[in-house]
Amino acid sequence: MRNPIIAALDVPTAEQALKLAEQIARAVGAFKIGKELFVATGPDIVRRVRATGASVFLDLKFHDIPNTVAKAVATAVRLDVQMLTVHTSGGGEMMHAAEASAQDTAKSLGLQRQPVRTAREWRGEPELHCRSYHQPDDLVAHLYQRHFDEWNV
Repeated sequence: MRNPIIAALDVPTAEQALKLAEQIARAVGAFKIGKELFVATGPDIVRRVRATGASVFLDLKFHDIPNTVAKAVATAVRLDVQMLTVHTSGGGEMMHAAEASAQDTAKSLGLQRQPVRTAREWRGEPELHCRSYHQPDDLVAHLYQRHFDEWNV
């Protein structure tokens, strides 16, 4: 059975993050790396956590013009993250660009799973577009329920 627990490494240094990860690794399915830790330590923290064999959820909430987000997503996929976030308020074009970038990059690296799942919802269920702006919790709950097994954490 997969472990659904994702532990946030919401600490300011790589040393603290790696110590925490080591202490609780057996109890969790993945580690979330957010903005504080990523900005303080750079992409090396993702590499270091992945080197332990742990899954990584990169929670940076990418939001920019579609081309910029696509490039950021491609870079994240090359870091071998298992999940990442894009901010839905960036709109459908940005989310489609993020998804396409994730899929293309993963395919070029021979990866089977795609780390961006929300853009897929936009293509398959356009009614989510309106709901995402007014009721983001509903969208998050829907995506979680629909894709939890696919994330394989």
